[in-house]
Amino acid sequence: MKAAILALALAAAVQAGNFNDVPQCAQPCLADSIRKVTKCQPTDLNCACKPDNFAKVRGDAASCVIGKCGQGRLREVLDGANRACQGHK
Repeated sequence: MKAAILALALAAAVQAGNFNDVPQCAQPCLADSIRKVTKCQPTDLNCACKPDNFAKVRGDAASCVIGKCGQGRLREVLDGANRACQGHK
């Protein structure tokens, strides 16, 4: 139950940061990775989308995204994250 509440809270935080183009299944993965491998908040796209941070998040989140969304949606998630970061890199 606590994990479900945390996942919903992280998904809401990522959405607030305009990751709307990223599939819902991947949003908790990205939020968790942003917090884990950067000094950014998931809602701070200017920070999270810096090239070094983006690369760290992408690498860290990949296995979670595959687990939550499936291998076939990895490209969709990456494309959505790239769109969200346009103008923030």
